[in-house]
Amino acid sequence: MKDKLQTWRQRLFGGDVLSRTQKRLTFYNSGLLMVLLILFAIIVYLLLYSVMAVQEKQNLQNLINQTLVYQGEVQEKTENLREDPLMAVNEDLFYYAIVDSAGNELAGNSRIRPIQQTISASIRGWVPREGETKSAEFTIPRPSGIGGMHRHMERFEEHPVHLLIAGKPIYKGRQLAGIVYVGIDQTTHKKLFRVLLWILINLVLSFYLVALWVSHIMAKKAMEPVRKSFARQREFVADASHELRTPLSVLHTSIEVLEMEEEESFSDYSRQVVDDMKDEVKRMTKLVGDLLTLARMDSGKADVILTPFDIGPFAEQIVRSIQPIAAQKGIQVDAQLLPSLEVVGDAEKLRQLFYILLDNAMKYTPENGRIHVALEIKDKYWELRVKDSGVGISPEDQKKIFDRFYRADKHRSRQHGGTGLGLSIARWIVASHKGDIFVKSEYGKGSEFIVTIPLSIQQAAT
Repeated sequence: MKDKLQTWRQRLFGGDVLSRTQKRLTFYNSGLLMVLLILFAIIVYLLLYSVMAVQEKQNLQNLINQTLVYQGEVQEKTENLREDPLMAVNEDLFYYAIVDSAGNELAGNSRIRPIQQTISASIRGWVPREGETKSAEFTIPRPSGIGGMHRHMERFEEHPVHLLIAGKPIYKGRQLAGIVYVGIDQTTHKKLFRVLLWILINLVLSFYLVALWVSHIMAKKAMEPVRKSFARQREFVADASHELRTPLSVLHTSIEVLEMEEEESFSDYSRQVVDDMKDEVKRMTKLVGDLLTLARMDSGKADVILTPFDIGPFAEQIVRSIQPIAAQKGIQVDAQLLPSLEVVGDAEKLRQLFYILLDNAMKYTPENGRIHVALEIKDKYWELRVKDSGVGISPEDQKKIFDRFYRADKHRSRQHGGTGLGLSIARWIVASHKGDIFVKSEYGKGSEFIVTIPLSIQQAAT
């Protein structure tokens, strides 16, 4: 499950910076259109619903007025709907009742007789205010016979009935003399609005898919000039890096030869100048190497050769090699490594990953600090942890430290020759092994970089 989620996440949000930018443009444009479509659907739905609600209230008011007009006639109760003057002239009228001040029903009728008493019971004691309505749902029982059934009975058999009920108090002077209640059937309207809602939802989703496809095409066309420009830039960086490696190597060799032959005749000042030159050449050589690595990454020419090997002795040798350097800076390096662990990966790339993380830890760990390295197995993954007691990383910087040329502490990075490319290369190495890298840090309390990579070649290749 975790592998599938990582695969989908890589497909959606992975790729180079241009691919990610194109995807962001696609989702941004289609998302904006989706918001507009949703707003349009909501406005249409609410507008239609409001128009229908106004019409229903007007209809109820007209029925109340007609009930008051026919009040004398309807109080002569009849069991025949066809002879009921209100029911005969108003097809929209589903229910009415006239009650006295004590709540006794003087007259009333319903299109469906079995629920008349239920409706009357639900509104008993309700004194409606001006314009007040009440919505209620009633379940129709199965009829025992067909005598006296109206067409409503056939339509609502075994279905709920939705009624909208309104009323008007009748006063004699200031004293309440009675109340007139009328109700209309909302069942069809509610069904229509449910269907309308589903239609609008399907339309919005359909238009969103179209908008997503159109946004993808537009974003792809918009990124085409940027891709071409970026490709030329990558070619320039790769060519420049290749061209600079040879003169830098010659310069470094020349300084070493000069140092060997003329060291005795150097003054203290000259020796310091030569040492500074060597340091700068090393820094430039590292920068050129990093730029060349990035250029190969961007062009897809940086091959990752996955082979099985034992990473236990491999990690132990790397930690052992950096311990003397750390000791010169007064930093203690301890390790908790597995003596043997068969993994699949590119040994040279993983060696570079180890050195990047350890070098980064030493840069930001003060004198008398401590670095802890751990290598262990977690389910189907092997995990590398590099923890230091350095200055830590702020939450704002944690979101950016894997970006190219980004340095959380620029002053300290310049002092130690940092270029801001190491963690970006580390992330690419981990991603090329289908793994994940993240940082846990609290400002002022150190940082811990955690790498998880699949153990098997099948997991790494899928």
